[in-house]
Amino acid sequence: MASDLKIENVFVSDCRSGGLVISWKTRDVSVKDSTFAGSHFDGVAYYDCVRVETVRCAMKLNDAAGVSADNHFDKSRFADCEIVGNGDVGIFLRASREILFEKCLIERSKSWGAFLAHDDSGNGVHSVAIRECRFIENNGGVRMASVNEKQSSGNEVIGCTFEGNNANGRGNIDTAGSPVRAEGNVEKR
Repeated sequence: MASDLKIENVFVSDCRSGGLVISWKTRDVSVKDSTFAGSHFDGVAYYDCVRVETVRCAMKLNDAAGVSADNHFDKSRFADCEIVGNGDVGIFLRASREILFEKCLIERSKSWGAFLAHDDSGNGVHSVAIRECRFIENNGGVRMASVNEKQSSGNEVIGCTFEGNNANGRGNIDTAGSPVRAEGNVEKR
């Protein structure tokens, strides 16, 4: 239940859970110029918190996700981050609202670059924007796993670059039914 928390210029590695875990109604957090690497689960895990700004950070070589956010993670931003070489997805996002990823590199995830979904109660992702990001050599680009607009809505992938994400037949932007607005994206071979 922290507020007005600043985390800057730290290097965290080899944690038993996540490199940085923020939860329990925490708000107004700034995470800048830091690296979260080699953790057993996620680089950063944000749950039940609001207004978290993560800028110029690296989440790399973690066993699960680079970024894991769930359970009422709202009104937050990731900018100029590197999410590289994680053992599952680059970004896992569920039951969250008003999230912006901009100018981030998502590279060499063992599964999807970004996986957006709903929880068992049908709470999905709403108003998530992925803008000017680069998805390179992931096992799939962006996956929307929700099936209708009640579960997930208002999401967009705008001006992103996709390169080498379809080695196993997965697409750059793939949906189970919930709409994802896609505009100005570029696929490089």
